[in-house]
Amino acid sequence: MSERSSFAVDLQRIRTKLGLTRNAMAELLYTSGQTYTNWETSGRPRNDAASRIRKFITSAEDQLRWLEDNGVDVDDMLPLNLAASTLGVPHETLFHVFRDGRFEGLDLGILGIWVRREDLDLILDTVLAQG
Repeated sequence: MSERSSFAVDLQRIRTKLGLTRNAMAELLYTSGQTYTNWETSGRPRNDAASRIRKFITSAEDQLRWLEDNGVDVDDMLPLNLAASTLGVPHETLFHVFRDGRFEGLDLGILGIWVRREDLDLILDTVLAQG
C-alpha cells in the first residue's frame, strides 16, 4: 500500500471509530467537507497538508488508545461542537460553560472536547440555568 493510500485508509478508520460523518471529521481537521472527502477517497492530499494529516492521525490514534485503556466507549461520547448543534446552543457558549467547570467532558487534545451522550439533558439544563 502506498503512503498516499494509507492516508485514506487511516482517515476512514479513525472517522468510523469516532462515529463521525465526513463533514464532522473535516471540522476536526479545519478543512472543507469536500477536501476531506477527497483525502479519504483518493488518499492524495497536497504535500503541505500531508504532514498535518499524518500528525493528526498519529495523535488521534494515541487518544483512541487512551480512551480504550481507560474503559471509555467512544460510542457513548459526542464532540462538543456536535453536542452544541444537537442542543441548539452556540458552540462558544457550551465551550465557556465547560471551561467554567459547570459540566464534565474529556479534552482529547487534537480530537477536541467530548461529552457523554447521556449528559446532554443535564448540559442543556446547566446552560439554560446560566442565562
